[in-house]
Amino acid sequence: MQMQLKAWRKANKRTQVWVSKQTGIPQNLLSKYERGSNLPQVLNARKIERATGGAVTIDDWYKDGNTFVEAKSLFDRIDR
Repeated sequence: MQMQLKAWRKANKRTQVWVSKQTGIPQNLLSKYERGSNLPQVLNARKIERATGGAVTIDDWYKDGNTFVEAKSLFDRIDR
């Protein structure tokens, strides 16, 4: 869920700029993710998961009716 990234950032005293530097995702796109106007592509969701130490996962983005075809299994293939 988009709000989890913002909550994680606030709890860890991190900015969108910090997340952007860690992930390579533009800050304005992170803002759209947090507002819920965009969902991250699988690779960006994975970058966010890594930057947050696993606190914000793909399941947080693609649950509650948001679907992505076999996104979880794609992550598994990416990590190999």
